[in-house]
Amino acid sequence: KQLNNNNHNLNLNHKINKHDDDGTDDGSDGNDEENFIELYNSCISLEDGMFYIKPTEDGPVIPVICSNSYTMIDISLHFDNIMHYFSSYDYSKSDTYIIGPELDEMVSWREWWTIADDTYYFRSASNCHKCYDDDVHGSNCAYYMSSYYFCFSTAMEPECPDGVPNDGFDSNACAYCDDGKGKTAADGWTKCTSLRFDADTKPDPDHYNCVTHQLVYRPSAVTNRDACTCYKESDKKNVATYMVKVSDLPPVTIPDDLDDDVIIDPSIIIANDINDDDDVDTEFADLPITYLTQEDFIGGTYRITTRGEFILTENIVVAFNEPSEDIQSDPDFSPNAYDLDDLYWYPRHDQDEKYEGLYTYHGKFTLGFFAAISIETDDVVINLNGFSLSMDYKFYFQQRFFSLIELGNQPFIGGQGPANWGADQVFASNVIVKDGILGLSSHHAIHGNHNNNILISNVRMTQFDVAGFGCNACVGIEITDCIIGPQNTNIPVLGRYTH
Repeated sequence: KQLNNNNHNLNLNHKINKHDDDGTDDGSDGNDEENFIELYNSCISLEDGMFYIKPTEDGPVIPVICSNSYTMIDISLHFDNIMHYFSSYDYSKSDTYIIGPELDEMVSWREWWTIADDTYYFRSASNCHKCYDDDVHGSNCAYYMSSYYFCFSTAMEPECPDGVPNDGFDSNACAYCDDGKGKTAADGWTKCTSLRFDADTKPDPDHYNCVTHQLVYRPSAVTNRDACTCYKESDKKNVATYMVKVSDLPPVTIPDDLDDDVIIDPSIIIANDINDDDDVDTEFADLPITYLTQEDFIGGTYRITTRGEFILTENIVVAFNEPSEDIQSDPDFSPNAYDLDDLYWYPRHDQDEKYEGLYTYHGKFTLGFFAAISIETDDVVINLNGFSLSMDYKFYFQQRFFSLIELGNQPFIGGQGPANWGADQVFASNVIVKDGILGLSSHHAIHGNHNNNILISNVRMTQFDVAGFGCNACVGIEITDCIIGPQNTNIPVLGRYTH
């Protein structure tokens, strides 16, 4: 619906309407008709405050802060819905509160925010406070991160002493940093999550600069509210409203540091106020049961994505995608041949949808099969049932980074490790592993990150290269009646063998 220019100051967010009756009789009394609400597509016609908007007809509703007719993009309010309007996103290599475009996408901020066209204005909002004109970039200012957060090297010292860039560095080395620490002429930066840049700046695609302590930059957004980028259409003629089901309004995470003077629209649903009566039973009552055999471990990692109890019915030895005996007996056979369509002991091309990453260098399985079992949901029991789970020796030799059980959907947290794992990381909670043996492994028997409420009971963990159980930043861990060790000592190759 296009608004009449004479009426564009109406605050339609307050207006609740019933869905129009289509004249059909479904046998109901009409009391269950769904409520609808009318939402603007931006803040250009709204007063300052927090509102829902629906930027496009087909896209989701998002919560925003309106400031001086600009729409502030605060990704902490509802991450998933707001991410829909970026062309792509991934976490930085160092911290998961920083996001940018995927590394193979060389876009400016304007191009990254798919709603915008060449006529849109952009402003910066330090601490997500107010959208102001920038002293340097005026109404074309957006935030970028420096190379520290996505390259493997960065500048070793501030490259803009006294407001003048050093030789070999451009004026961007003097950009103002709003990552919570700020910058003065006497106190420059070597890394910054939120630099004020021209919104049309594109990243430097030269990989050489990314590994030689140069400064390069990419668009950024942060969830810690150090900085927010704002945008506004150039003409109020672009204003529209959409009728939206009230049930489609996303719950909003209200920041602790939200400015006291921000008026929250009555339609905003505060996430902390939602009744959580539908929590999954965490006492493992009535879990569905799945029985596991060797056949379940032929083609790759057994990925658990629904709650349940998983019971071994035999000793299981994993050797995913092992070459046949005929191939291995060929005099010209090489286990490390790389001129093949599919690498031995690694995900095949036709498996890339389930085990993504090896051939695109982006995804959970970039290092190959990192686990025999990955637990990618809450409320799971792994019942070894008196049996054992281990690596085949040849597979152990070839896959040097492996856990028999991974308490998540990727081997590292976002921003860590030697690859880009993708943005949809999962850390399992409420997990029991019990009653059996976890044998040969090139890294861990059990490994996890940021897990909660993990019980390991009556398990023998042995023949591991690194550790029987490793859990980083985990809470509520109980290990009872377990034997851990001995650790492998005759490890056949160095870690660089994988490379």
